[in-house]
Amino acid sequence: MPRILRTLRKKEFPLQKRFRTTMKTSLLDRKIKLIWDFKGPAAQKTAEHYAKHLQEYIFNEELKYDLVGHQKISDFHSLAFLVVAEFELPQVRDDLKPQRGEVYLEDS
Repeated sequence: MPRILRTLRKKEFPLQKRFRTTMKTSLLDRKIKLIWDFKGPAAQKTAEHYAKHLQEYIFNEELKYDLVGHQKISDFHSLAFLVVAEFELPQVRDDLKPQRGEVYLEDS
């Protein structure tokens, strides 16, 4: 390997290491929105009811965030959602088995 490339790699490595460390901490601070879809004529009532159970789960498991809700997409499609910290995701995902998830943004 040419000497110049070896020198560049040695100088770049500490920067890459610092960047990876900051990325890991910021990834664990993210909020994840877990979503359950309900379809059919009773979708809205079912989503409202499921949101109540999600609120109970937050209380029992003492999760970091208490963001729970439901949303009507159309007459035959509604959803219930729960926002969790990323470090809590494996436990909650295994317990509740959501259908999908996304990174939660404060604006949405």
